[in-house]
Amino acid sequence: MYRVLEAFAHQFDVQQGLDVFIEKKLPSQAGLGGGSSDAATALMVANQLWQLNHSKETLIDFAAPFGADIPCFIYGKASLARGIGEQLSDYPHTIPPEHVVLAWPNVGVSTAASFDHFDEEYFHALTKEKVMVKVRARSDGGDFDLGYNDLEKSSAALCPPLKSLLSVMRQQSVRAWMSGSGSTCVALCHSAKDATSLVDFITSQGLASWVHHGYFLSMHPLEKNGA
Repeated sequence: MYRVLEAFAHQFDVQQGLDVFIEKKLPSQAGLGGGSSDAATALMVANQLWQLNHSKETLIDFAAPFGADIPCFIYGKASLARGIGEQLSDYPHTIPPEHVVLAWPNVGVSTAASFDHFDEEYFHALTKEKVMVKVRARSDGGDFDLGYNDLEKSSAALCPPLKSLLSVMRQQSVRAWMSGSGSTCVALCHSAKDATSLVDFITSQGLASWVHHGYFLSMHPLEKNGA
């Protein structure tokens, strides 16, 4: 985040300083984009406080070289990503009012190690973009398509606790998947009651040391507040 803000100030000749304080709540190596989210939010706030008022497109173009997943946080809404993650468009379907449970199995997965494993074991099986739509089947036949995480098999192979946690979450939810390169797993639940039950079970079985129950947001809080 510091590198992004420093480069941002330098590129646009900003003389004003900015104090930034971070209260870290996400586990490290969790695959939740915590660092990228921090960088994106700090960049959006700086753009406002420094009265630069650059467009969202300008911020995305600037931020992409610092991290491929920073643009999605700047975009601020559910989106489809192409390129390295910087070519974004609105997600074309309705985001359902479902509850989600995030759980981290007390051990992280190295992003580099996960990609290395994938390159060695599964890269040859990557689907060509032209036929991608034919194989990314929806799990429930509805309009809410979450796609598939190609790194899941590699991260699960490197982290047995992740594999065990994901298996349990799939048994007790509508759908479950791994976030990013892991090791956080996400489960989709129809109600707050179902989500709470899942949280209680995961905790009681010692499958995760960090658990969060939440729900989908249609847009970034800063976007919603007109920042």
